[in-house]
Amino acid sequence: MSRKRLGVAFVDQPAEPRQGTYVRLAEDRGFESAWALESRLLRDAVAPLAAWAARTERIQLGTAMVNPYTRTPTLLAQTVATLDELSGNRTVLGIGAANQMLIEEFHGESFDRPLTRTRETIEAVRALLTGERVDYHGETISISGARLDVPPPRADVPVYMGVTGPKMLKLAGAIADGVVLNVFVSEGYVRNALDLVDEGAREAGRERPDVGMVPAFSIDADGETARAAVKPMVAEYVCNLPGLERARRAVGDPFFDRDDVREEVMGPVREATEAEGSASAAQYVPDWAVEELAAAGTADECVERLAAFFDYGLDFVVPSVMGGNVGYGIDAIADGFDLDAD
Repeated sequence: MSRKRLGVAFVDQPAEPRQGTYVRLAEDRGFESAWALESRLLRDAVAPLAAWAARTERIQLGTAMVNPYTRTPTLLAQTVATLDELSGNRTVLGIGAANQMLIEEFHGESFDRPLTRTRETIEAVRALLTGERVDYHGETISISGARLDVPPPRADVPVYMGVTGPKMLKLAGAIADGVVLNVFVSEGYVRNALDLVDEGAREAGRERPDVGMVPAFSIDADGETARAAVKPMVAEYVCNLPGLERARRAVGDPFFDRDDVREEVMGPVREATEAEGSASAAQYVPDWAVEELAAAGTADECVERLAAFFDYGLDFVVPSVMGGNVGYGIDAIADGFDLDAD
């Protein structure tokens, strides 16, 4: 098997500082990157990277994903420059617009023109990271005479966009150094998303950027136990987030058009959520849906599933660990892909 580019991320467990221990293990076993998830209201994506930077030497450290609303471009530039200083130029700025519920209901900010806001934030951050004085006046961002007081270690910090919908995918193809696709997306969606990234890159006169995804990952000697750990998240992300579903449908996700998905997944899970609450909905998610959308099962099953994601045409894959057995999972991936082979 040819050498693959793999990273690691953590959904909720383990708590720090154990995450740092596992990031060091991932580095030792040949993983390329580690990402701190800030989706929904998990831990923030910055503090963990500072802790991981102190315990590692080579592995790339990425935010996944900070949004362009709750931090200003100036603060983001300060943060990225500081993380780069701490890590020895290993920071990756992962940024994504998030969604209306998160920004407006949870943070109390206006979810205004996400496409423009994301593009202008990236442009402003890149300008600030040159260390020069910045005057930037866009439609959603305005900066007058700002210059970072501490010279940034480098101007070319990689910017990876976390995206789902068609316009964001094209924008990422046009301006980003990398693209990270959402969790629980089907093969059909990934292939259509890659086409949109390619289209955006062609229109901008550049090569397609790096493209990867963050599949949910759960491993156990008992495959059923591993799959059960993922089912609550499948129930929420696939069945009960209409905005995410609309974005995926707009790209073209054949998963939603299948009779078995409507009859055996979407219908029962939504009915259970309405009647009994979200906590009970997971029991209605069939194993086959988890097997299609995640990497969950025994070690051999997980490695086989991760290999399939690469077959979709992706450049890198970042398993997002759920359900415990973190060290076992990192070792299983490293062994299955010969990551630390000379």
